[in-house]
This record gives sequence, C-alpha cells and structure tokens, in this order.
Amino acid sequence: MKQDIIPFSSEKFCHAPALMVLPNENLLCVWYAGSFECASNQAIYMANGERVKDGWIWGRPRKIVDTKGHADGNPVFFFANNEIHLFFVTLQGKAWDTAILRTVKSKDGIKWEGIKELSREQGVMCRNKPLALFNGEWLLPLYDEKEWTPLFWLSGDKGKTWREISRVKSPRRIIQPAIIEIDGVILALCRSGEGRIFEMQSFDGGKNWTEPTPTLFLNPNSAIDLAVADGHLFLAFNNSAKKRSPLCLAKSVSNGSWKIFFLENANDGEFCYPSLVATSKEVHCVYTVWQGGRMAIRYAWLPTI
Repeated sequence: MKQDIIPFSSEKFCHAPALMVLPNENLLCVWYAGSFECASNQAIYMANGERVKDGWIWGRPRKIVDTKGHADGNPVFFFANNEIHLFFVTLQGKAWDTAILRTVKSKDGIKWEGIKELSREQGVMCRNKPLALFNGEWLLPLYDEKEWTPLFWLSGDKGKTWREISRVKSPRRIIQPAIIEIDGVILALCRSGEGRIFEMQSFDGGKNWTEPTPTLFLNPNSAIDLAVADGHLFLAFNNSAKKRSPLCLAKSVSNGSWKIFFLENANDGEFCYPSLVATSKEVHCVYTVWQGGRMAIRYAWLPTI
C-alpha cells in the first residue's frame, strides 16, 4: 500500500522524510520543506499516521521547527524515556556545510520545546536514526559535510550530554551511516560517491571501526536506511550506481543472501532518501518522490516480507 503524505505540489520543495512508530503503533513522519533546497524559509514539518481498518490515515502537516531567516533540515526521530527526540540541523549560511546540529523533544508529538544546540561546529550533520545500545548508552550516527566522512557521538546520560567518540578516517568518500546492533557488534552501511554502499563494523560500541569496504549493493550517491526485525536485516536503497530509481527493499535471508523487492521502478523520476522501520509484522517506509518537476513525500507499508 502506498499513500502520498504530501501530494505532488509545484509550490514547495519537500525532502528527506524520517519515520517513527509510536508505542501505540501509530506513526509520525517528519521532513523539511521550503521554496527550494536551503532556502531561508525552509522549515521542518510533521504529520501523524493513524492506523485504521484498511490501512492508514495521515493528518494535515504542521510546522514544528522554523528558525527565522535560516534553513532547517535533515530531521531524525528517536524515541526514548517516553519522549520523542528530534535531531536536526540549522544552516548558518546558504549551504549544508554551514549547518549546526540541534535537538528538540516532545512528550506527545504536538508540543515541542527546549531547542538545544549540540555543536557549533559547522558541517556536522545527522541523517539516520540513533541507536540505543545494549549497554544503555545512545549512539548517534553523524557525518561531516565538509570532509565527507562519518562520525559518531555517544551519550551515557540519556541525551543530556554528548561527546564525539570516533571520526572515520578513510580515502573513501562516504557519509550518512545507517546503524544497527546485533550481538554487541554495530554494523554501519554508508552512502558513497563510488557507486556502491559501503560497510564497516565496530566491536567496541562505536569507538573504533573496521576499514570501510564496498558491498554488493549499488548506490548513486543517495541516502539509505537500515532496520532489523526478528533477526532479519532490511535495507532501503536505490538499486543503481547512477540514478535515484529504482527504490528497493532488501531483506536478509539464510546463507548471507538477500531478497530484493521493488518499491518504485519508474524511469522518469527520483525515489530517494528512504526512512525505514521494521517490526515482526510489517515494514514501513517513507521517501521523497520527484517526477515531472513536482515533489511528494510518500509512505509505503507492507507485511513483513
């Protein structure tokens, strides 16, 4: 099943959605929109998805972060301690390499308060969701827009303070790590400008990483996302080295193999920047659609495949 949360519109640029499942199994979707990418009126919007008998109903979008005169972008959800944490960036200039990292939180997804700057270093950005580690610490995957390299922050006090614990030094141009933890090992899959998704692992909670190596999965220098449910990995990605179409969902199966399913397979547009949530029963995905000069934020839902 597919629905356009933001229908096609020629009036606004909308991009980079992120998705979260609430404890009551309803959904939240967040994205950024403005006159064009990095416009000074670019703000962060959110919509609620409510489960009904035949699927989902999405509510009217509402603006939740709007820094006057500055572009806000790359929102990322994280639910912990009965609070919804939203990480995002705010541009200090006209390009992404001027972004600074910020956060805000909410008890109910309606009232947001306490916007907090996490860093004044420009170019440090979020894209993929944080991870609550087995030891109770929180690991936040980030990247440096200036150097095009992944970095990772850790919080041992439930998000009150953060510290950088690693910055991956590699000749590879990789960013936007998507992370999961399995049996104490953290797997990171990264977007790259080299035509493939790159993989690296950490055996010490994100402090040190193996050398990034290319996987079998193609990547046209576009965002990906990773999730795990019932021992299966799910990967949303563009199965192309050059184009942001098709958009595919891969599921790990036995013997290290994968099953690949098409979410979108049109030749005349882009379907990109997926955000993925997997449970034992179903897979949820939101992504940007760009066709014929028009844009939309689309939601896809399917039983666990």
